[in-house]
Amino acid sequence: MDRLVQALGNKGQRALQLANAPRIDDGYFGPDSISWKVYQNPVVIGLAGILGSVVAMLDPIGAAGVAQHSTYMSDPLRRVRRSNAYFLTVVYGDTAMAQKAGRDLFRVHSHVNGVVPATSESYRANHIDALKFTYICGFPSLWDCYTAFSGERIGPDDEKRFWEEQVIVAEILGIPKGVLPTTSSEVNEWVHYAETEIMAYTEPAQELVNFFLHPPMRPAWPLAAVNPFLRIATIAALSQLRPGARAVMGIPDMPVRTSVSKLLVRQAAFWAGKPIIDDFVAVAGYEAWGYRHNPRRNPTGSGAVPYDRDLGLLLQQGKGGTLSAPHPTATETIA
Repeated sequence: MDRLVQALGNKGQRALQLANAPRIDDGYFGPDSISWKVYQNPVVIGLAGILGSVVAMLDPIGAAGVAQHSTYMSDPLRRVRRSNAYFLTVVYGDTAMAQKAGRDLFRVHSHVNGVVPATSESYRANHIDALKFTYICGFPSLWDCYTAFSGERIGPDDEKRFWEEQVIVAEILGIPKGVLPTTSSEVNEWVHYAETEIMAYTEPAQELVNFFLHPPMRPAWPLAAVNPFLRIATIAALSQLRPGARAVMGIPDMPVRTSVSKLLVRQAAFWAGKPIIDDFVAVAGYEAWGYRHNPRRNPTGSGAVPYDRDLGLLLQQGKGGTLSAPHPTATETIA
């Protein structure tokens, strides 16, 4: 159905370019990974993008960085789209694509430094503690949306594999080995700590939630077109907030709207997997569409490449990083 994607204009052309790009291997995850399965449904990824962006803003330091250095508040949908594209590049791309995605995002974040207005506390977006909050609290958003809306059967080992694989995702994006929790219980323990000791519903976070729940009608494209769908998706996504985060935000349950929204989203997730519907998704997230389709069109048969490097440490010890001390494994360079 490439003609349908081509009809979407420049975005469709870019989506096809990414989908048809040659690849050297199956990347660090491969077709047998739970990550390829979880990241496959565009509706689930869209919901997780909304929920993850909201949860990330509950870190007061991260919220200050976004407010001061980002176009997030003027164009949140573009930010969600780009964030999803980074994650899908790391998961579906070959090893070279994944490393480049991590390096590019780390370099972008290296310029996000400043002071939190309320506390005069300095921050650096690439600081390991800031990245820990974003990834440890963000990955449960993806898993919770997947289990709630994908319609897929969840096997007994799937969650265990999911956490182990997301550690690799976060390490490629800038966290050294041995820093992140690797089991569900450890993740839940850290999230509870963040809920009680770190999270706060600051003004930037409130503005973001207000945008998603009450999106403006202008510019007419795309906001007027997606406005009702965005409200439904946001209510469904917020239904998966962990109780501690919900308490911090003080968001009411909205049982009727939540039930209706979840029902509609489950139907959307089902139909999103159909080829003709999936092709339309390219207009909203053309990078993510391209990276998801790339391994289907260019299978290498290599299987997952063992992740035996410490790319996070290399990034942290390089330009824009927050670690300067030498490390015995840091003699290699990132391709």
